[in-house]
Amino acid sequence: MTVMLRHQHLPSDPMNFLSGSSEMARRIREFNWENHPFGPAEEWPQSLRSALSICLHSKLPTAIYWGSELRLLYNDAWSHIPGPRHPAALGAPAREVWSDIWHIIEPQFTELIRSGEGLYVEDQLLPMQRYGSVEETYWNYSFTAIRGEDGRIVGVFNSGSETTDKVLAQRQTSFLLRFDEKLRARSDPDRARRYAAEFLGEHLEVAQVGFCEFDPKTGDFPVVESWCESGEGSPADFSALDKIYPSEANLLANGVPLRIERMDDDAAPPRLREIFASAGVNAAIAAPWIEQGRLVCVLFAYSREPRSWTRYEMATISEVLRRSWVWMEQRRARERERIMIREIDHRARNVLAVTKSVIHLTQADSIEQLRAKIEDRIASLARSHSLLSSESWTDIDLAKVLRDELEPYGESDLVSINMDGPKVNLSAQMTQSLALVLHELTTNAAKYGPLSENGGQLSIRWRTDDANRLELEWREHVVAGNKTPNAPQGGFGSKLMNQIILQQLNGTLERHMESDGLFCRIALPLEHDVSEDQSVETTEDIPETEPSRGVLIVEDEALIAMDIEMMIEDLGHRVSATANSVSAALEAINSHTPSLAVVDLNLGGESSEPVIAALGARGVPIIVASGYSDFEAPDGISAPITKLMKPVSRELLEQAIEKVAMPLK
Repeated sequence: MTVMLRHQHLPSDPMNFLSGSSEMARRIREFNWENHPFGPAEEWPQSLRSALSICLHSKLPTAIYWGSELRLLYNDAWSHIPGPRHPAALGAPAREVWSDIWHIIEPQFTELIRSGEGLYVEDQLLPMQRYGSVEETYWNYSFTAIRGEDGRIVGVFNSGSETTDKVLAQRQTSFLLRFDEKLRARSDPDRARRYAAEFLGEHLEVAQVGFCEFDPKTGDFPVVESWCESGEGSPADFSALDKIYPSEANLLANGVPLRIERMDDDAAPPRLREIFASAGVNAAIAAPWIEQGRLVCVLFAYSREPRSWTRYEMATISEVLRRSWVWMEQRRARERERIMIREIDHRARNVLAVTKSVIHLTQADSIEQLRAKIEDRIASLARSHSLLSSESWTDIDLAKVLRDELEPYGESDLVSINMDGPKVNLSAQMTQSLALVLHELTTNAAKYGPLSENGGQLSIRWRTDDANRLELEWREHVVAGNKTPNAPQGGFGSKLMNQIILQQLNGTLERHMESDGLFCRIALPLEHDVSEDQSVETTEDIPETEPSRGVLIVEDEALIAMDIEMMIEDLGHRVSATANSVSAALEAINSHTPSLAVVDLNLGGESSEPVIAALGARGVPIIVASGYSDFEAPDGISAPITKLMKPVSRELLEQAIEKVAMPLK
């Protein structure tokens, strides 16, 4: 198809090349060219008139650099490129307009004028300083020579478009792909966080990058990980941002990223300027992470110089925070799951061990009586276990434990049960242990006391003192005139109560018969006092202690300790001491060096490794009896050591003794 251009019949006017309603056509028409090097527009050469007419009517950003100084003329689409330099750029030399990028484009102009060949570049980096700070911009543009009437090059025709968004988007995509690849190679959240800070800092070319995480104890956001370009330095602290910059802190709390482009002006709060100055930075960017409506983490980056943060930099820091946090939470969840499974396995084995101990230790005059006692005690264990499970193995109210134990008797009109006391939270381990004691008291009351007859009364009172000790009084009242038989004092129940209260829970126990029934007072600490710094002697400095021919049992579960003690004695060996904590075990070792030790790994939530180390330093053979399956002997222990999984049978215990300590003296 042939397109024919018809001749337009316009009035003869030398200024028709500036016709049109565009802003730049109007500005050029209204510009005072009389005292300008170009001279009056009516006298401009035809080559300039033709080029400028094409420029002004083009929809592409187009400019003309004219004359020896390459002075600028441009259209509306191009007027946005120089930013605030427009409209002063009209008629100005290129060297002045583009002083910040002249070192890049001047050689291009020179080569074009020398060779006469056009120039086209793609994604050319032009670091422009248009709005007070250097911007990283990218462009596709062309330079084409404009020849005058005599054939010489008299100007340059320029058209092009900005590609900054495309280049930065590609860079961001490439960065995030590499970031993900290397993030997956990190083994734990701390390493991942450290890597993310370093990788982001090098990518953004900033002075510092760091993570702040919410501390529920203080309510602040301390810096938990930081990276500095020089490898040293302390980051500016965001922990008190709400006090010194409340508006920005409120934005972060609502999930809005923070952008501070310069801190060296008087508009910034003095305290914030002081904090940034102490860290040697002048601009900041921060991305928040909101979880369940609450700010939980902030990822920040600092620049030493004022900086116009691009939306891609804002998006990148937000995306790095999102990917890092999600990855870290996944790893933390896996670790929590691993610990939970390990703990469930440990608890299950402990329950089996306690159950086995109940069966082994229970004594009766007949098979039927033995079965009834075993079933009764296992049912008590099941009740406390169910109660703990319902509360996710967190602290349990003492009143709940009592109500569960006394529930079968509380609905009877024949018995009066009165309970009174403040809310007292028991730890999971204390709940299990104290529930067994309360069960023995309840069983005794049902057989010999007020729960066995009409009109009986049971009064339970408890309180706590300033030292956070629990004092519980159990008082039984039988019907006047009825004979109150003495409850057995040397049976399994009595031994169990003594072992749990005195040994396991480090309490005191008072128990005697009054004229109208049993009175029992139990006092015990609600918090286990764990020394923060247990000293462990080495083979270089072992005190002279009295030798022992016995076995040390280190176990915090009273029933299991009693069971192991009975098995040790049945095998013909003597138990020299039983300890239920690290401090008690170390004290026993320092007093009498045993010839063998049976040690549980977990003592009320405290690791028994200091005990194992102290025994190993003395060359004492060790049997580790634990519900944990992943025990490994500490380095540097030369003493024989073996492991038994709970529940421990008599046969396996005998084999273990033969393995590590045969012959046992």
